[in-house]
Formats: sequence, C-alpha cells, structure tokens
Amino acid sequence: MSIPDSDVLEKAYADLVSERDRLRGARAGFTARLGPLPASAAIVIGLTGSAADKVDAWWLVEAAVLLAVLILISIAYSGLPPYRLLRAAHQRELDPWGDDSRADRLAFGVHAPDAGAWLKHKIELEERIVGRLREDQAFSLKRDVDNLQDALDVERWASVVVQILFAETVFVLVLGLAMHDVAFKIQAGIGAAIALVTLVGLRAAFRRSPPERAEGR
Repeated sequence: MSIPDSDVLEKAYADLVSERDRLRGARAGFTARLGPLPASAAIVIGLTGSAADKVDAWWLVEAAVLLAVLILISIAYSGLPPYRLLRAAHQRELDPWGDDSRADRLAFGVHAPDAGAWLKHKIELEERIVGRLREDQAFSLKRDVDNLQDALDVERWASVVVQILFAETVFVLVLGLAMHDVAFKIQAGIGAAIALVTLVGLRAAFRRSPPERAEGR
C-alpha cells in the first residue's frame, strides 16, 4: 500500500496532535480535582472536631475512616502514567528505525528515509498513545492503562468516587451533629449502615471489569 500524500499526512498528524493535547488537558483537569478534596475534608473534620462536645466520637471516627479512603484513592489515581511514559512504552515497539544502542532516545524516527515514511509511523505511534476511536465513556477503575483515553476515563471515574466520598464525609459529620441527643445504639446502627453501603459500593466499583480492548492494541 502506497504512502499517502505528505500534505494529507501532515493534516492527519495535526488533527491527531490536537486530540492528543485535548486529552492531556482534560486529564490535567481531573487529576487537579483529586488533590483539593482530601484537604477540604480534613478541614471539615477539624472544624467539626472543635465542637467535639456536640458530636459523639463514633461519627468523627467514621468520618476519619472515609477521609483515609478518600486520600488513598486520590493518591493512587493521581499517579496514572502521563504522556511521556505512555510514549516511552510504545515508541520502542513502533519506531522501525530505532537504534538498539540508544533505547532511551527521545527523538522518533531519526533514521527515517523520508518525511512521508516518518509521518506515517509517527501517526501510528500517536494513535497507539491516544487510543482507539470510541463512542462511550467506559466505567473502569483499573489502573493498568496504556493510552490517554483509558487514563482519562479512569481519572474521571476516580474523581467521581472521591467527590462521593467527600460528600459522604460531610453528611456523616452533619448527621453526627444532628443526632447528638439520639441513643447511641441508634447512632451506631445508622453509622454501620453507612459504612456497609460505602464498602459494598467501593467493592463493586473496583471489581467491575474494564472495557474490552481492541485487538492489535
């Protein structure tokens, strides 16, 4: 199969780079959300703790556990591989002119015979990094990602989980303030029910299978 005209390849490459940069920007937006919420939750717990005489320790402990889970998820999903690591993983495989003695070379296709061949293979590399075209936002919390689209979907859903945990932390503290004069057994039952729902929900979320990957990826 002949190599398309260089002008066409340049336009295709520019389009692909634009999509790549859009995905990188979107990822930055979601990872940025994973940082402030744990700090905000800690502040809320601290402020509520200052009114300890109005909140039973049970609620503070449950809120602290939720905060700990929130922090762990934030840390875990703030560390998905960025573009540079995805490129390094794929470039060694897709650079047909790679120099085995320079496996760490950043420049792609230094020994390409012409610009058309370079563009064709560079497009294949960027397509592998960006990921296949698809029409859904697949739910997955699996950290084993190998392209920008999968990473974006995982970070999007991780940020949703973190927001839910933050809202639940605030809800637990408000409930603790509102139920200060209620019998301890009732408080413990409600608190245990909240903890159970949270545990079951998180377990279901993390056990859900990631989307099927297309062959050849």
